[in-house]
Amino acid sequence: MATQKTLDDLFLDTLKDIFSAEKQILKTLPKMARAAQSQDGKAGFLQHRDETQESNQLGLRDAIPLLKQSLAEEEATDKKLTQPAVAAANAKAA
Repeated sequence: MATQKTLDDLFLDTLKDIFSAEKQILKTLPKMARAAQSQDGKAGFLQHRDETQESNQLGLRDAIPLLKQSLAEEEATDKKLTQPAVAAANAKAA
């Protein structure tokens, strides 16, 4: 019979998944920055790398504020990187 997981177990599993994703993105962000065709894109990827490195140095007790901050940073980065991409796509479509 399988053991029933608690909310704490699920929370820790989620944190492990997030940490794994963060480690993977740290390897990829420098490549993405080198491939960026605009300075804004390159700067956005490098800033994201720096913020990710800083967040990985915190402990478990900082998890909730970190997750909230990380989500806000992800949303801001998404908007920041989407604007030049959309502008470039629209210029090519015109």
